[in-house]
Amino acid sequence: KKSAKKIVEEEREAILKKDDVFTERHSERNKLCLALSLGCLAGLTNGYNYASLNILAIENEYALSDEDIGILTNAILFGATISAPIFGWFADIFGRRYCAIFGETLLIYGALSTAFLGCSVKSIMIYEFIKGLGCGICATTKTL
Repeated sequence: KKSAKKIVEEEREAILKKDDVFTERHSERNKLCLALSLGCLAGLTNGYNYASLNILAIENEYALSDEDIGILTNAILFGATISAPIFGWFADIFGRRYCAIFGETLLIYGALSTAFLGCSVKSIMIYEFIKGLGCGICATTKTL
């Protein structure tokens, strides 16, 4: 017969082995999540470049302060940050094509609204946020 001490030691080793496997799985998942997050953020820079150029044009027309430029630029990033992870899940459910069309529609709506309806910094900020939503959706659904 095995002694109680030996049995406890064997059980402890078995538990530690299970923990190592569990940690390895989570480590791989964390690496995958990090890689996907970085890829998504890299895709957002494409739309961010276009949006930043738009803000430079708006700056000359409305005489914006540095604070206003920062708010408008961050409105785009905030919208993209919100929509990118959510529409990855929607793309699995509804399909990438429909999500990409929706994202492009938001981009077009935001751009045209900024051009024709943007009469104050607040309204432009809302339209830039909508463009950011579209940018995040397209970055998630089109870059795969």
